[in-house]
Amino acid sequence: MTSSSPPSPSAPPPSVPRYKPLTHLATLTPSTSTTSSTNTSSSSPRTWQSAPHPTLPLLATASSSKSAHLFSLTSFQPLSTISGGHKRSVRCVAWQPPGGLSTTTPSSGPGGAPCVLATGSFDATVGIWKRDDSLVHDHDETIDEEDAWAFTVLLTGHDSEIKSVAFCPLNPSFLATCSRDKSVWIWEEVSSDDDYETVAVLSEHEGDVKCVAWCPWPAEEGMCLASGGYDDEVRVWREDVEGFGGGEGEWGCVARIRGHGGTVWGIAWEPPPPPSPSPESEHQNGEAVAQTRNRKRRMATCSDDRTVRIWRREIPESEISRTAERGAERLPSIIRPPTATESWVQDTILPRVHFRSVYAIAWSERTGLLASCGGDGSVFVYREIPPSRDAISSSEDRAKGVDGDDTTKRALPPKPNPLNENSDGGGTAWEVVAGLEEAHAEYEINHVCWARRFDRGRRTDDEEVLITTGDDGHVKVWVLPEEILGTGVGR
Repeated sequence: MTSSSPPSPSAPPPSVPRYKPLTHLATLTPSTSTTSSTNTSSSSPRTWQSAPHPTLPLLATASSSKSAHLFSLTSFQPLSTISGGHKRSVRCVAWQPPGGLSTTTPSSGPGGAPCVLATGSFDATVGIWKRDDSLVHDHDETIDEEDAWAFTVLLTGHDSEIKSVAFCPLNPSFLATCSRDKSVWIWEEVSSDDDYETVAVLSEHEGDVKCVAWCPWPAEEGMCLASGGYDDEVRVWREDVEGFGGGEGEWGCVARIRGHGGTVWGIAWEPPPPPSPSPESEHQNGEAVAQTRNRKRRMATCSDDRTVRIWRREIPESEISRTAERGAERLPSIIRPPTATESWVQDTILPRVHFRSVYAIAWSERTGLLASCGGDGSVFVYREIPPSRDAISSSEDRAKGVDGDDTTKRALPPKPNPLNENSDGGGTAWEVVAGLEEAHAEYEINHVCWARRFDRGRRTDDEEVLITTGDDGHVKVWVLPEEILGTGVGR
């Protein structure tokens, strides 16, 4: 990820379809550099990645200044610089979601649980930082933010640069890290006294591991982790997998997803649908529960090959039938562990709009929109095109056969969607609906993410902003065009 190399002559700028431009809302600059609007990379440290807090109007940004910087998403002002724990650049950051041992233990402050931030560095270590969230609710400027954060744990074990860190959303006591040393480590917080243990070291990648991402979907198989890297592959990992010969707690690779023609830089799982209003209503609708469980999991990946691809897991018919039978009872499967292999197929390739490496992608939990950014300095937003009602009816008729018999379903797959590139015929189409070229001037954009909008100008209570992090040392906040708000699919 550098900004000096020119675009490859073999990759001319593609013909980008028409789209609405993003609107610039704010530029966030780490407090360690001058706040002048004329800042350039010569006076600003490179910023690698940003992560919004799960519930608070806070944004953490990893920086080449060996620090992590915190910003307010209400005022867009710098709040603090977290430093002193690493000897080299901080490459990645991640907030622990509510539910971890540290975030559920009452603190001495009036506000309750503390904030926990993980930082991954080029010095091959992962830092765990903690502070009381009671002190950040109101962003009291009289508080010495630098002293409010405690460097509580230093996780060591990797042999080279840390590339990505991620807490598990289903069990926030679990933390995944990956490194240039070709390995993925899984750690578990075993007590509220900042004790972490190594759960697994997964060393099957054949090159640098660039990214890790936990599946956010609740599943009877337990936790699921995906990783991607320099070997052009995505690997899917699960715990207690049948066929590995290990005991309880053993992790193993259940899928190797191939298709990219270059390094896999980013992974984003499709968010699950919103939860049911109440356990009672969910229990009363067992069929709906089964449908949610059997909905095919999807993940998006991006790569050096300048593409964004979507993959979906094919669930065996036997698993679908078993889940449907006990959907209403909500009984967990405690007899059969997950199998040692999973089938993943390419759903589609999104419109080819980047002409250099795509470094990061983000899948919105609220709208289902996808965003991408990369070495060409561009950021794009994609929307899934829902199949037409006629197409759905036609597909159902073909599945039932001439006499309405479901037995011919497998022999008559859905007709391929002509807007899908290299899909197996079962995927949906996507279109570019918003974007911006040279969003950080001539500099590369290293990361993109969605965040809830907290400032007074928000147009709806659940509006999201898009946040890009670049080589120019700036973090930029963007808003979607009015006509794009709330137009995603399946949310």
